Amino acid sequence: MKDDHPVNPELSGEQKARYARTFRRRATFTDICLVLGIICGAFALTNRESPLAGAALFAVLPLLAGTLAGVFLTYGCCPFCGRRPHRWDWAWTPLLWRFFHCPNCDFTPYWDQKHGGEAQSPNT
Repeated sequence: MKDDHPVNPELSGEQKARYARTFRRRATFTDICLVLGIICGAFALTNRESPLAGAALFAVLPLLAGTLAGVFLTYGCCPFCGRRPHRWDWAWTPLLWRFFHCPNCDFTPYWDQKHGGEAQSPNT
């Protein structure tokens, strides 16, 4: 990350590492909800005679709600600089977020691993 970035210069390396880990956790949660929602929906539609089809169809709504909430909360802005995504940010979406790179602040989802990150606590 550029150290002289004017938007959020007060973030320390530990805070940036924490933000990157939190972003990855939220993005993974969104991906899991999306994939499970699609799988449950496909199962419910293809196996209508199965006794689990009703439960699978019922599970689709909370999973897709989790996906929608994850999209708005995770991909609303860059965690470091607060930049809103633009149309050409093709990787700022579920399943493709691993390839994102913010042009303003050099944020990547694996920023903490590339820049040394935060020292592990003695309890872990």
